[in-house]
Amino acid sequence: MVKKSHILVIISLIIVLIVFKSLKLEQYPYIPSDALEYIDSSNLLYNNLDAHPTRPLGYALILGIPNLFKESVTLIEYRIYSSLLNLMIWLTTVLFLYKTLNLFISKKVSFISTILFILCIGNICQIFVISSETIVTLLLVLMSFNLFKYLNNEVVKYLII
Repeated sequence: MVKKSHILVIISLIIVLIVFKSLKLEQYPYIPSDALEYIDSSNLLYNNLDAHPTRPLGYALILGIPNLFKESVTLIEYRIYSSLLNLMIWLTTVLFLYKTLNLFISKKVSFISTILFILCIGNICQIFVISSETIVTLLLVLMSFNLFKYLNNEVVKYLII
């Protein structure tokens, strides 16, 4: 029997692929000015061991991982790495959102609510942009999950997490 979480991942990947192809994101890559600052931030961190004055250090640490393996990382390589990273983070967000909703509503309503989140095109488009939005969303969902687990069980470890 296929679990609902597996079905959510499959639906998510299909929706992402449909949006990617229908918006032709591979032909017209949109690169906001923030993305270049995030790249500068990661290069500054990995090449000079210095923090960027306006960009978060944690995201620079994650985004700059390709710098450990290459002398110079191109914009296309950053985009590919960031898109794959954001896709994994977004899928994790989908799964934790489903688990969080399961804590206080039925499985059927949780599943439908999570599908509605998956269908939000704004969230999907963030996957293909170099930005920290997907990580922030995941952290908010994880925080909510642990808070609701604490409220249900009153086990302090969920509050600490």
